[in-house]
Amino acid sequence: MKMRCCILLAVLFVICQLSAIAGGQVLMQGVPGREYSQLSDLNQRVLSAPVASSYKDRAAMYQKLGLRKEAVDDLNQALSLEPQDAVACLLKGEVYFESGMYPEATKSCDEALKIDPKFLSAHLLKGRSLLKSKEYAKALAEVNVVFTLAPDAAEPLLLRGSIYYGMGKFDAAIKDCTDAIAKDPGSAKAYYYRGEAYQSLGQHDKSISDFTEAINLEPSFRPALLARASSEQKLGKDAEAIADCSRATRFDSTDMLRAVDKFVGEKTTVTNISPDPEFNWGLEIEDELKTAISLYADVLKDKPGDADTLRDRGIALMHLSKYGDAIRDFNAANKGMPANPTDFPGFGSQDNYNAAKVDYEQGNQALTSGNYQLALDCYARAIQKYPQYARAWHNMAITCGALGDFFSAELCCVHALSYRPDDWALWNTFGYVLFHEYQNYKGDPSLLSSADSALRQALELKPSSETDKERVRQLLGSVKSYQRSLAPASNFVITTMPII
Repeated sequence: MKMRCCILLAVLFVICQLSAIAGGQVLMQGVPGREYSQLSDLNQRVLSAPVASSYKDRAAMYQKLGLRKEAVDDLNQALSLEPQDAVACLLKGEVYFESGMYPEATKSCDEALKIDPKFLSAHLLKGRSLLKSKEYAKALAEVNVVFTLAPDAAEPLLLRGSIYYGMGKFDAAIKDCTDAIAKDPGSAKAYYYRGEAYQSLGQHDKSISDFTEAINLEPSFRPALLARASSEQKLGKDAEAIADCSRATRFDSTDMLRAVDKFVGEKTTVTNISPDPEFNWGLEIEDELKTAISLYADVLKDKPGDADTLRDRGIALMHLSKYGDAIRDFNAANKGMPANPTDFPGFGSQDNYNAAKVDYEQGNQALTSGNYQLALDCYARAIQKYPQYARAWHNMAITCGALGDFFSAELCCVHALSYRPDDWALWNTFGYVLFHEYQNYKGDPSLLSSADSALRQALELKPSSETDKERVRQLLGSVKSYQRSLAPASNFVITTMPII
């Protein structure tokens, strides 16, 4: 479908694109202003004082921006200048861990431990890496070392509990998580892991209690919401399960947006150990999403055509990259809804829409000027007044992308598409976001396949001009090149994402 009244307000957002030039200077486009200024200062420091500390500091900024190859290059440079720097080895391990390169992360931790055998954070990160590689015996050996170094800490208990859970030793996992809770009652993850162990033992009342405690501590803890729904469904509590599924797969406010990726991953740092494995929306809760879809199907048997249930099921299907099925649910959910103003086919109160449009336009002005925080606030107000405002969701996705938060941007795109599955521009942005989520987060190749599918869906909807078609094709070509090599194409150029 041709995009109606699409106004290209400005070239707003180009992904961080860095090209090394003489002396380590970089060219950077699209990086938020504060980070741009900080990175520019760090570049000057490296040029004026090319010492190990300068490279390490710039590597930390690269890591923050998701530029992991550049971070590793700088850390290697720092280590060439100071080979006995255990912290640089650990930081390199963190970058590898965040990229899903667990053997490389383990090797970097070993290098740090050769320099400092009592380096607590290196032992913890090595334990996490071995756990992710399912090398449980070796992971346990690392935990035992941690216990000797930090006998009173909750973190090694939680890590060992996670290892026992992976080994299928659920009773041992429960004991360690219980002990971790005694040391740190505010640990939502300890309750979550213990709930998972109870669930695996079929003790669903206890698992629900633990998942509830985790959710009370962290209301945006989506894995816990979906896991609780699974236990509720096992006990025949379908209404509660459906409510949890909907809460997990939909956003009620941008407060949840800003908190959601707290559980995507937590770094092990030199001063603050956090050894339990990170959550990944696509990988860790796939089974729970399938449970949610099954529950929605049961509801639809009793309430055929229920728009809310169809939309919720469509959102869950989107998270599993089942776009065709999701589109059918979205179209069915939107069927028969009255049209609002000429430039926005939607539904709901005309007055609410008009009030939301004021905030939406203010958000566009803030986004154009680079004031991303104000833009988020404006779009949040617009969505609160008119949750069906697909364009506000879309532009919030662009704002999250401009801040380097592609995980939240993905979820915003899903919401936008739930109301406008017929808009090629939303699918194009969705493909763009998935591509850069792959680059910035876990390096899960399925994100590339999902980006490819989203962009092909954009082309099927026939973009409104040859220029628009070429924009989609260019991005699709970059994704395909990346898929073939799993490395950036030498001539990689990202297209701009306009507000609509």
